[in-house]
Amino acid sequence: MAKKLKSFGLIGASRVGVSLAWNLKKNNFDPAYLWNRSEEGLEKAGQYVNFDKFTTEYENLPDVDLIIISVTDDAIESMAEKLARSRSDLSETLAFHNSGFHSSSILKRLASRGAKTGSLHPVVSIPDIEKGIELIPETVFTCEGKAGRELKDIADTIARKGIIINQEQKKYIHLSAVFVNNYYTALIAAIKKLMGSKGLAREDCSEIFRKLSQQAAATWDKPISQSLTGPLARGDIKTAKGHIKLLDNYPNLQELYRRFGSVTSDLYPKINDEILELFK
Repeated sequence: MAKKLKSFGLIGASRVGVSLAWNLKKNNFDPAYLWNRSEEGLEKAGQYVNFDKFTTEYENLPDVDLIIISVTDDAIESMAEKLARSRSDLSETLAFHNSGFHSSSILKRLASRGAKTGSLHPVVSIPDIEKGIELIPETVFTCEGKAGRELKDIADTIARKGIIINQEQKKYIHLSAVFVNNYYTALIAAIKKLMGSKGLAREDCSEIFRKLSQQAAATWDKPISQSLTGPLARGDIKTAKGHIKLLDNYPNLQELYRRFGSVTSDLYPKINDEILELFK
């Protein structure tokens, strides 16, 4: 599929959708049309990708090989319904959405019209279109649904790679991504606030902790037994108690410290019993 010129229509001028469209066009896919609810969104997207047609109407859209639904999660199913009602036969069409959580089953109405359906999700945070265009070539995409193989071919062409997954795996990958990205982001913000309350400048905080963040990311390739350090790994109960005491005025962080200690103890059985008592 990726070696042959393929036409596509994009439903929704989202950051992910437009970034994906830009990279598809770069790899010789043909941007046939863009639908968006507002003219403003169409105008902005047109600054990046020159679709043959820009429209706010979903009736009478031209036939394409690929329909990409890139709207908000709560609008995917209703948009699939509208598209299905406007088409009598989609047997030559591959339709997919970009949601990280929802599976291809949400496109069942398009499947009933003969479309081969799936979900293609970039496992990366895309804050804006420019960054998305830059990130997609280095990103792993998850590919799910009956169109999984075809979607993997697309991902392998425009991105780092595509990985075929099932519906259950998809939900847990999205959940894990929230932990890895969003909650880690919140943790960093909480640490900056804590350090700021003790008079440490934000720039200095970044200098001190950036390398530690990079080291933590490198542990994806190692078991916890080879990467865990700190008071838990050393059995240093005095330091652990001291940390908990320091957080007396920060109850949320104190509870988080205890919870992380509990999670760590489940994964690292060498932690001694005396320290474990601190996390119960």
